[in-house]
Amino acid sequence: MPEIKHTFTAGKMNKDLDERLVPNGEYRDAMNIQVRTTSGEDGVGDAGTVQNLQGNTNVTGESIHGDINTICVASIGNEKNDKAYFFFTNGDSQGIEQVASGPNYYIDSIIEQDANTDATVPVVVDFFALTDTFANVFPVAGNAPDGSSTAWTVITFPTTTASFLRVNMTLKALGDDGSNLTPGAKIRSINTGTGAVTLYNEQSVNLQSGCSAFVFQHERALNFPLDVGSKNKITGVNIIDDLLFWTDNLNEPKKINIKRSIEGTASFTSHTQLLVTDPLAADNVFSSSEFVNPSFFTSTANNDLLEEHITVIKKAPRTPITIHVENRNEILSNISITAQFAYSGFSPSTGTTYGFSNVAFSDSNYVIGDILKLELESDNEVSITASFTSYIDGANNVSYPTDSINIEVVSIEGNIPIGEVDWIIAVDVDIKKPLFEIKFPRFGYRYKYEDGEYSSFSPWSEIAFEPGGYDYDAKKGYNLGMVNNIVEFKLKDFIPVYTQRPLDVVAVDILFKSEGSPNVYTVKTVTRGKDLEWELFTGLNTLTSEFETGEISITSEMIHNALPSNQILRAWDNVPRYALAQEISANRLIYGNYVQGYDIKYPVGLIQNISSSDIAAPSNPQRSVKTIRNYKWGMVFGDKYGRETPVLSSSYVIGSTDAGNLTSTTGDVIVEKNLCALKNSFTLKQSWSTPGGGSSNGAPENWMEYVKYYVKETSNEYYNLALDRWYYAENDDNLWLSFPSADRNKVDEETYLVLKKEHGTENAVIEPARYKIISIENEAPDYIKIDRRTMGEVQLPLGTSGSPEFIGLTTATSITTQPTALMTSKSIVFTNGNWEGFLDNYVKRGELKIRVIGRLTDSSGNTLQEIKSSEFITLNNFRQKTTPSGDWEVFFEESLNQNANMLTQFTTLYGSSALTGNTIEYFVEFQEEVVENKPEFDGRFFVLIERNDILQEKVEKLTGLEINYVDAEQFVIAYVDSQENNPGNSGNGTFGGDTADWFNAFSTGNGPMPNETFSPIWMGMGCSGYGQNTSIQTTNFDSINAGVQTSNFWASFDAYHNETNAHRVYIDGARWAYGYYDQTDYLQQDGVPGQYTSPPNDPDPEWYKPTALDQGGAASGLGRMVLSQNASGSLGDQQAWNNDTEAGGSVGYDTLRNAMMSVDTMFRFADDQSNTIYRVVGTPIQTQKVHNYQNGYNGNNYPPEFNGNVITGINDNSIYNLFNSIINDVSAGDQEQCEPCNWVSQAHCNRSSIIFEFRKVDKDTDLTTDDGINTGIFDPRSHLPHDGSGTINIILVKKSFSSGSKIVPDEDRAIWETEPKEDVGLDIYYEASHAIPMKLKENNMLSFASIGSDIVISRDFNSSSSEINIEASENGYEDSLYTNHRLANMLFTADSFYALITSLNTTTGATAAHVTNIGIGDYIDFKHKSGTQTRTKILDHVSGTAPHLPVTRLDNRTITINLGTDPQTVAISNISGVTTGMNIIGVGADEDNVPSGMFVFNYSDDDGANNLQLSEDAALWMTAGQSYSVELMTPTGYYEIDQDIYKYRVKLGWHNCWSFGNGVESDRVRDDFNAATVDNGVKVSTTFTSYGKETKASGMIYSGIYNSTSGVNDLNEFNMAEKITKDLNPSYGSIQAMKTRDRDVVVFTEDKVMKVLSNKDAVFNADGNPQLVATNRVLGEAIPFSGDYGISKNPESLAVDNYRMYFTDVQRGAVLRLSMDGLTPISNVGMKSWFRENLKSNRSILGTFDVVNGEYNITMDSITGNDKTISFNEGSKGWVSFKSFLPKEGLSVSGTYLTAFDNKIYKHYSNVDSNTFYDEFADSSITVMFNDMPSTVKSFKTINYEGSQARINQFTTVTQDGVTYTDAEYYNIFPNKLGWFVSDFRTDMQDGKVYDFIDKENKWFNKVCGQATTLNNLDPNEFTVQGIGSPNAAPVITYDEVVEEVIVEDVVVPDPSEFTLTIKNE
Repeated sequence: MPEIKHTFTAGKMNKDLDERLVPNGEYRDAMNIQVRTTSGEDGVGDAGTVQNLQGNTNVTGESIHGDINTICVASIGNEKNDKAYFFFTNGDSQGIEQVASGPNYYIDSIIEQDANTDATVPVVVDFFALTDTFANVFPVAGNAPDGSSTAWTVITFPTTTASFLRVNMTLKALGDDGSNLTPGAKIRSINTGTGAVTLYNEQSVNLQSGCSAFVFQHERALNFPLDVGSKNKITGVNIIDDLLFWTDNLNEPKKINIKRSIEGTASFTSHTQLLVTDPLAADNVFSSSEFVNPSFFTSTANNDLLEEHITVIKKAPRTPITIHVENRNEILSNISITAQFAYSGFSPSTGTTYGFSNVAFSDSNYVIGDILKLELESDNEVSITASFTSYIDGANNVSYPTDSINIEVVSIEGNIPIGEVDWIIAVDVDIKKPLFEIKFPRFGYRYKYEDGEYSSFSPWSEIAFEPGGYDYDAKKGYNLGMVNNIVEFKLKDFIPVYTQRPLDVVAVDILFKSEGSPNVYTVKTVTRGKDLEWELFTGLNTLTSEFETGEISITSEMIHNALPSNQILRAWDNVPRYALAQEISANRLIYGNYVQGYDIKYPVGLIQNISSSDIAAPSNPQRSVKTIRNYKWGMVFGDKYGRETPVLSSSYVIGSTDAGNLTSTTGDVIVEKNLCALKNSFTLKQSWSTPGGGSSNGAPENWMEYVKYYVKETSNEYYNLALDRWYYAENDDNLWLSFPSADRNKVDEETYLVLKKEHGTENAVIEPARYKIISIENEAPDYIKIDRRTMGEVQLPLGTSGSPEFIGLTTATSITTQPTALMTSKSIVFTNGNWEGFLDNYVKRGELKIRVIGRLTDSSGNTLQEIKSSEFITLNNFRQKTTPSGDWEVFFEESLNQNANMLTQFTTLYGSSALTGNTIEYFVEFQEEVVENKPEFDGRFFVLIERNDILQEKVEKLTGLEINYVDAEQFVIAYVDSQENNPGNSGNGTFGGDTADWFNAFSTGNGPMPNETFSPIWMGMGCSGYGQNTSIQTTNFDSINAGVQTSNFWASFDAYHNETNAHRVYIDGARWAYGYYDQTDYLQQDGVPGQYTSPPNDPDPEWYKPTALDQGGAASGLGRMVLSQNASGSLGDQQAWNNDTEAGGSVGYDTLRNAMMSVDTMFRFADDQSNTIYRVVGTPIQTQKVHNYQNGYNGNNYPPEFNGNVITGINDNSIYNLFNSIINDVSAGDQEQCEPCNWVSQAHCNRSSIIFEFRKVDKDTDLTTDDGINTGIFDPRSHLPHDGSGTINIILVKKSFSSGSKIVPDEDRAIWETEPKEDVGLDIYYEASHAIPMKLKENNMLSFASIGSDIVISRDFNSSSSEINIEASENGYEDSLYTNHRLANMLFTADSFYALITSLNTTTGATAAHVTNIGIGDYIDFKHKSGTQTRTKILDHVSGTAPHLPVTRLDNRTITINLGTDPQTVAISNISGVTTGMNIIGVGADEDNVPSGMFVFNYSDDDGANNLQLSEDAALWMTAGQSYSVELMTPTGYYEIDQDIYKYRVKLGWHNCWSFGNGVESDRVRDDFNAATVDNGVKVSTTFTSYGKETKASGMIYSGIYNSTSGVNDLNEFNMAEKITKDLNPSYGSIQAMKTRDRDVVVFTEDKVMKVLSNKDAVFNADGNPQLVATNRVLGEAIPFSGDYGISKNPESLAVDNYRMYFTDVQRGAVLRLSMDGLTPISNVGMKSWFRENLKSNRSILGTFDVVNGEYNITMDSITGNDKTISFNEGSKGWVSFKSFLPKEGLSVSGTYLTAFDNKIYKHYSNVDSNTFYDEFADSSITVMFNDMPSTVKSFKTINYEGSQARINQFTTVTQDGVTYTDAEYYNIFPNKLGWFVSDFRTDMQDGKVYDFIDKENKWFNKVCGQATTLNNLDPNEFTVQGIGSPNAAPVITYDEVVEEVIVEDVVVPDPSEFTLTIKNE
């Protein structure tokens, strides 16, 4: 017979091709089969054979967990140790409280599976929950606690239950209705021996009835996700050495140490304990709590592994190291001893050692190396200098104090007496050099963790710097007070208590940093269990009762190795909050598709204030905040692991919506100079609520664990300079200052100097006192070198007109006549009698000068008054006259003028009546000015500044000072005021009250109104010219054109004053038409209606009338002046005035403008006979130019005619109102018809003005008064017509000085400070506080308030808050004085915190709980050693024993005030139980009506209920007749405090200078130039407005390096100051997985696969191919692989076999392989269509690689429930079979294929029972095609196969009608056999069947039978079987029947069966 024979050498399925085209060797479908592709055993070839599969075996034995939904969520293999690690969880907490039975255990775990030995070991077990029914726990209900009568805190469970419980588990006792009967219950301790469980808080529930179940829960450590789709699969898992890392995209990335974790895990159900390595024996591990000293906290340390122990991110310290400086002079006081050093025949010498005892040594504090000075008590000339070597304790030399010491002699002074004598011993502190003398050192610390990771730095300490007393003098050149006086100090608080410090911290590095250097050095590493500092200085010191957290003494500047420079920039580690992808490459940990940052939903403000105290003094400098600076504060919030936000700036809102006064402020703080003598600090308070409502929720985000405050102060450096001397300058308005030349570099001519300290005193200068340096000279200026030596004086002779001496002075006329000749002459003749040889022996050394002195004498010759002229005149020559002989004549350069007019000066000062009967005598004083280089000029440089009153008062200290005022430049000015009457004082001048003749004002020009009568009140209004009818009708005047008249007036004004190019300056009260003013607020401050137009705030006002002369800000008189000058030029210019020297002015007007714009300019009015001097003050203003009038055009009327409207008055207000009302009626188009005047053709168009304030000068003191011009004495307006037609002179005045000598203090020189130059304005903030908790928790409470910290109590009373004195017994509690108020302990329960406050009773000397004057509602501040004060509020008084319940209250009481009692008393409704000291609080409606801190005062039983005295005066807050509901309680010293501490203010210890209390603020060592300077802080940050939760889907971020050889583990270091991120092209989609291949990182994104060069960069050729690589970055160029494929969102599909990587791309319906030849879509191998249809309908697609069979297995978790596993075989290069096993995880390790299912691990190819997977059997099947010659109809008769046993069903005989039938066969008479059989035989025409195969000639054979014909399948054309096609198998088949498809099915057989058909096993 012909045969069709098929083999299966191709060994793969083909579902793509049509059935007729499936090639020979391939098959249609297969289940649980494999096709051998390699040689068989013993070298026998068996390729192409089909097998069923060997099954798998459970290698974990019993289940790892309980059976509650346990699954495996991750796995990883470690080829180094042939181990695999599987992650299991049953952690679904949903429904955990639905407890129907029990016990139920909830566990996350990591399991280690040994691939060789099959040993299963728990690595980490997180036992986080237990549930059980009440009946199971308490079979006898009466054993449960009954709290109905007595509350309970202890519940005793069966020990079987208690053994599974953990400390800090919550306990929920569920009621029958599911409610929690024990809210807040939390386990404090467990006695596993008895089962007794103690809770933190008390319970009052009866559990004996109504309780159905118990639920115990703990916060999870591993927190594995349940496998709900691929999103919760853990795909990022890596191992490096013994460290296992993983990330799950939901929680913190984590890490464990496998070895130590296994040591800490006792069983699969025992929670893992945290173990640490023995530092003295690395092979040993210990419980972490063994290194925790006993403590007195509420909870005790336990070893339970917590999440914080296994996170990649490692917590950094949150509190700073503290510096404790001890004054050795005080601590090491003198000790008297009796000792013998010398004996007969023996005297001590250098090197001799002695030991002696004295009980006083026990209280000493010597340090080895201290130099001790022993002085003979009877003779201090005899002494021994010795070195302290040790204390003596028995036979041991020790370092701690005892009563015996050893010393070694260093030197001897004098003769040591023989025998025992008395000595005084003390430490010679002068020998010790101060530490860090010229540095500003800071100290910090960092943690070292068990696996070698280092944390980032702690907050840095305050500066370890203690300045001395103020000692700054120009003679010394620097400030000796600003050197470090610390000889030794201690560093403390660097080993936080175990509740604040992770237990896996094994060491602490103590760090040092100095200012100006980025380097950080280690001082010492303190290792737990190794260094005594850890053991001796942590925990409660029983000797001192102090709680210690580390201590080390610093006695030298010795430092150790420097840390890497990048560590100073490592503020915190930016480990992603969670990430999807993880890999290790280049020995670094890399995360991809990660999340960083947090959303901050609600706004937060920061209220900032300055707190100042006056404790600073020259002898006691204080750390302070620098004044004259702007500060801006911000907040940085951190999560529980130390991730921090950028700086959130400090704006906040004040006010309320209801009041309508909401104001938003940026919160910047300016610290004013007037605080420079104080100690200044900042207080900050968060503001989470928006006034009046808003979007704020009023509370921080839940993730906010702490806050740090950061400060921004960007000023450049400043310097202090000590003044040596001061000198008058040649210009009397200036002063020269001399400073040491060493300070020369501190200043330049752009510098401003600020006077900080007064010259010669310790007084601070709090006035602004800011001076611009005008000039700097390195040598003394010539002018100050002049020594003005008084030569004496000579009286002027009196003579007659006929005498040669006559100079205009006679006896008869000296009183009544001005000395005209003396005033105008340039020489004076002295009679020989008066001269008397005055200069006969004169030797010229310098320049001679003279001045006139007038003395008013009475008839007896007594001097009544004396006036000295203000100015010396240079003497050119003097000679003796020949005629008359002996007379002398002196010649001088210029006339004496008014300096010689003593008549006027005496009359002005003292009045004419003072001259009656008296005589004026004239004298000439001679002075020689000698230039002399004095020693005081050596080593000095000189600075010229402007003088003012402050300098005169604070610096210019003189004896006998005389100030003279000298006239300087003069200027002619006019007065124009557009009002009817001159406002001047009519009794004080010609023009006061005058109406002026405006029509005839000027004799030249057009005149103000040639043909019309013009009222000045209309000046500036209307338009001028061009024929407009712009008339105004009034009752007093004819119709006029105001615009035209204004223009004419100003033209005439200029013409009258004969000015064409220069213009007369005038006192300006003339209304102008239009213009700009720089400062419109100035226009408003005068408050005069009608002075400006509506609206008042218009920056371009119209018709404004300047104020000319008015009061301004003067206390009285006229104190403000407006001076203007008409000028051409564009509108708005600010330009110099034109110079006018044509009309009487001595210099140009621009000099006047500049002078009046300068503060301190002095002037007077020439016509003022009182000669009053005025000084410019304030801030002068120069206006922009404005229009005097406006033009018009186009014939339109603007403004319109008044049309008969009559103005009845002419005052400004009425005119303004009427005129403005008419203008407002004009249409918009008309309003534009006035245009500015033509400034090109009309020179008088514009004016430019200056406005300045001035005050009268007291000429006796030269001080400025608060008054202006006294118009009762002189009024400038009254001396001028206000129509501009008159003039007056204004004279600038300068000062000169005579007599007097400078005071040069020996000390306390004036101190000047340079004003910092403008900074570049970087937005840099500096860390200024430690991490302050937002809410109190057990692990942060000591960051908020450290044990032993001093406290301060503050109280609100009558709308104010103030500190309360709680030391004295002033409230009548008892007669003792209480001091040393401290926090003795911080306690907590599950939800509350308590402070134990103690104090020292100075009467008894006992320290006990403080129970007086601290009440509910009081604020309690805790003082930190850093100077920071944190605050919270007292909520209640509680008992002193756990669980610290509130004390019993006396309730239902009311109090009312008793009127008229002294002292004030109240009546209480019930006196029972009331005692002194009880705290009284309001309750109910009176909760806020009774002030906090109210106590019963000094009460005794005799006082009665109606005579109760309170601690605060009841009259201050109680209302008569009103009853107040109150409760009373007795304080215990234990106070419940508010744990929401973010609500309260913080007072910061941050400082940036030292204040010496005298105005000097120093931040620089010795105040030297370029010396060390105080910095603002070490850590920096900045603002980032876009901060929030950020998903870096296409981003990668990597850690520091790991090197086990060198012991470096920086895998926790993610330093954002370095380039540690890489962003990929976001168009590729998010990163899903990463795998290292060679030295590249293969990155799988949703839509692309690429390799990222690791530790190298690629160099590309022109064709784009990378040819070269060069080391550059950790992550280099990203190079995509060819092919538009990604991994979609199924990273779990990724499986790796050596260099091959397999994965799926659901989006593109493909399965891919990445190999050395790139990407290959392996789904295209016969399965393309199938995968396209089936990949998308799955929750997850798990990829595993079976290294045993070389197959990539895909397990699809179908959403339809049709789960599948399908295998791709590399040998067959195709998809060989489906599999019936559906693993949750799987991997290959050490040649073994392991998978996880439910709660077990299975090893494949280990079960002799084939096709048995996960303890379940499944058939194998293969579908083959007989499709040869598909167009031919074939008849198949038989089928055979070559292979193993076929299935045989034993035949059973059949008896029917008494006849027994058999099949006449013999093969099936034996029992059933399992094997292959044909289950179906189908064609496209008819189905057939094949009975059991029969073994014939080594083949299994049988005929093909047709199906029985029935009516349903009747076919007239049928044969037995017919069809077309070719069989896809190789049996021998006859052509009797047509067969297209054959299914051969294998029943399980004992051994793997083989046959020659290539059939895949499934």
